[in-house]
Amino acid sequence: MMVSIMELLIITYIFIVAGYIIGSWFPKVSNSSVYHFITKIVDPPLSLLRKFVPKIKGVDITPSVLIFLLYGIMKLIEIAV
Repeated sequence: MMVSIMELLIITYIFIVAGYIIGSWFPKVSNSSVYHFITKIVDPPLSLLRKFVPKIKGVDITPSVLIFLLYGIMKLIEIAV
């Protein structure tokens, strides 16, 4: 089974979002220039999602929601191809 370029881009972005989540747990990492670059890449869709997804007991779940949405989009692409 061949992976399309679009699927590869989505998988890469999912890993970037996962890095954003993991990096937010560690203060030294979240102060690094790499993490700031990741934040610039991930913040636009997260800002949009935050308008629709409320915090649950003070916890921001939008990065997880973004990963699930991206995975769903990837599966739709697989079905269409």
